[in-house]
Amino acid sequence: LTTPSFAEGERKTRESFARTLTSFKPPDPIPCEVLRKGKARGVIFGGCLSSLVTTLGTSYQLQAQGAILFLEDRGEAPYRIDRMITHLRSAGVLEGARGVVFGQMPGCDLPEKEGLLKEAILDSLRGDFPILFGLPSGHGPINMTIPLGVEVELDGEEGLLRFLEAGVL
Repeated sequence: LTTPSFAEGERKTRESFARTLTSFKPPDPIPCEVLRKGKARGVIFGGCLSSLVTTLGTSYQLQAQGAILFLEDRGEAPYRIDRMITHLRSAGVLEGARGVVFGQMPGCDLPEKEGLLKEAILDSLRGDFPILFGLPSGHGPINMTIPLGVEVELDGEEGLLRFLEAGVL
């Protein structure tokens, strides 16, 4: 699995990057698959799951209190995704999270057991907050720019991530 460089990437990727860094309007809503219904608002934070786990116990450790958490990765088996989410939960990082949106997660599902990844996500993320899947950002072929630190709405009824603020002031 390889992620194309920015220059080689999809036109959508380049347009998203330019628009996010130059527009005073929030990015357009992005459709995703609903894994758990509900609606939540919060500031979006996150990144590559395997990288975030390495920050535990450091001054860089993520705290998801009141946040919408964005998680993505590539080439990690479902049991490893489950273990990393469980590790974050056990460390208290997920306490108070209002919702979670996952990237495309290329190479993380087992071809012979399609759907195991989503099952592992739902099993490891206990709670009643919304969970969306398939946000085209991270290690996938389309890499939409997500302005971390802005207010978003996670709509688990319509399957949308809505940006309520622009990435620039």
